[in-house]
Amino acid sequence: MVGVTDDENEVILQNTYAGSVQAVFRKGQPYGMIKGTTAARDDKGNFLINPNTGLLIEDPTPKLLGNPAPDFILGFTNSFSYKGFTLSAVLGYQHGGKIYSSTTSLQLGRGVTEDTENRDHPVVCL
Repeated sequence: MVGVTDDENEVILQNTYAGSVQAVFRKGQPYGMIKGTTAARDDKGNFLINPNTGLLIEDPTPKLLGNPAPDFILGFTNSFSYKGFTLSAVLGYQHGGKIYSSTTSLQLGRGVTEDTENRDHPVVCL
């Protein structure tokens, strides 16, 4: 789904299932930048925490989170043949690039990851 945002210099390329993260094209930025919500911070860069819940306060203004394009990609392919049998192998490597995992987001929301073991007790880690 492609759409134009209020900012005329940005086009939404794709929304995620939850709608909190988008792939966007913004003038002057690489194609497909990841845009989404972040935690609010004070003037010193410290996270703002809701005193009633102990949870982070969400910044109301979505920000660019990263570029999904890798810095470089390497690949290697080789084949060996012996007496009519052939064995082929492919090795690939990608360095850099940011990702957003909808699967992990959904698992966290359902409390099925190790990160959510103690979810009944709000805590602030410093």
